[in-house]
Amino acid sequence: MYHTLHIIVPDVLHVTAGQLEYASKQLLIAVHATTGGYNSSLVSSNGGMLIPLEEMASSFWSDSAVGNAMLQQLSEPFDPANSHPAALEKRRYALSPLQAIAVTTKRQMKLVLRDKVLLKGRMMQIVAVSLMVGSLFFQLGHAVGDARSFFGAAFMVILFMSMGSMPQIGVVMAQKGVSMKHRDSLLYPGYAHGAAMALSQLPVSIMEATLFSCIIYFMVGFHLTPAYFFTFWVIVVASNLCLTALFRLLAVLAPNPTLAAAYGGLALLVLILTSGFAIVRGSIPLMWIWAYYLSPVSGQ
Repeated sequence: MYHTLHIIVPDVLHVTAGQLEYASKQLLIAVHATTGGYNSSLVSSNGGMLIPLEEMASSFWSDSAVGNAMLQQLSEPFDPANSHPAALEKRRYALSPLQAIAVTTKRQMKLVLRDKVLLKGRMMQIVAVSLMVGSLFFQLGHAVGDARSFFGAAFMVILFMSMGSMPQIGVVMAQKGVSMKHRDSLLYPGYAHGAAMALSQLPVSIMEATLFSCIIYFMVGFHLTPAYFFTFWVIVVASNLCLTALFRLLAVLAPNPTLAAAYGGLALLVLILTSGFAIVRGSIPLMWIWAYYLSPVSGQ
C-alpha cells in the first residue's frame, strides 16, 4: 500500500544527478514513501528507473513546451539594467570607498582606545624621556658655540620619535591576518585598512608630540616665540607621522614578526647614519646621499 502526499508548488525545477528532468509553473508532486518519491509505474522490480535519466532530460528539452520556452529564454542575453537594483551587485565591494574607510577607521579607533595600557605606558615614556633629555640640555645659552648643542637636542627629539614609533610593527603584525582575510573576502579594500591605521594614529601622534614638545622645548631653552614653538611642534608631529608610517610599511611588507623587527632595526640604523648628525652631510657618500634627503630625521 502506497502513502501519497500531494503538494501544489509554483516554479518547480526537478533536478536529478545534475540533469534537469521537469520544470513547470504548477506541478503536482506525488511523494511515495515506499518508492523513493517515484510512481510505481516508473520503477522496475529491482528498484531502477524504467526510463534512463539522460533520455528523460533530453525529452524535457526537446519535446516539452516548458523546455522549449526555457531554451528560448536562455538563448537571449540578459540585460542587467532590467533587473532589480538589489538583484545583482555590480561593484567589487558592497561599500563605497568612503564608507569602507569610515567603517574601518571606526573599528580601528576602538582598538586603539581599548589598549589603555599601551597608551598610558606611552605617555609615561614620553614624560620620562623628555625630562631626561631636557635635563641633559637644560637651558642652553644662545651663543654661537651652543649651536651644536641645540642641534644635538633637536636630533635627540627626532631620534626618540623614531624609536617610539617602532612598536607599530607589533601592532600591525597582530592585525595583519585579519586585514588580509577581510581583503581577500572582499569585505574591505586594502587602502581602507591603511587609511584607517593612519587616521586612528593621528590623534595619538598629535597628543604625543604636543606633550613632548611642551616639556623639551622650554627645558632646553629654545627661543620663547610662538612662531618658533609652532614650527618646532609641526616638525615633531610630521616626523612622528612619517616614522610611524615607515614602520607600518615595513610590518606590512615583512612575512613574519622576526623579519619585521629586523627590517625596523635596519631602517633605524640607516636613518641615524644618514641624518647629518653622526656624519655631516658633506661627508656622506654619494651612493647614500639620497637617504639623507628622504629621511625625516635629517635636516633638523
